[in-house]
Amino acid sequence: MNSFSKGEIDSSISYFDRADESSIPNGSLTPYLWQRGISYYYADRFFEGSQQFRYDVKVNPLDVEEIVWDIACLSRWNLVGTTNVQNSIFSQQQNNSSSSSSSSLINPNLSPPNVQNMKMSLPPGKSDRRKIMGTVYSLFRGDGATELDLAQAGHQGRQVAH
Repeated sequence: MNSFSKGEIDSSISYFDRADESSIPNGSLTPYLWQRGISYYYADRFFEGSQQFRYDVKVNPLDVEEIVWDIACLSRWNLVGTTNVQNSIFSQQQNNSSSSSSSSLINPNLSPPNVQNMKMSLPPGKSDRRKIMGTVYSLFRGDGATELDLAQAGHQGRQVAH
């Protein structure tokens, strides 16, 4: 994360990749490298970012941040089109460290996504234990929360000095 903090996004991705490649078995860190997903996002590698967050959600299904970051990746992917997806497919083929695939992962042969149809969700009846994250989740999924709701949720529980 030091490279990322310095604005060296590509370098941060390389460090995450090396850590993942050196894990035993190779690639076993993949689901836990959510920070690499953020680096992918800022490197405009939205397909790979989405994939990273989806791996994370497979081991941590109640984590709203990864779902929100995935929605951000899908939305940006939708804006930029297939160019970055094609570059990501090439990169993924060269660095394919994961031998397993899952229906929760995105098919790289897809055109830019219909974001509404691809949004991940929390398991039915489950929620993030942090109260504000329910509002964040609803806002990013388009389930009815507004930015005002988010601002109010952020102030709940705080004492206002008079």
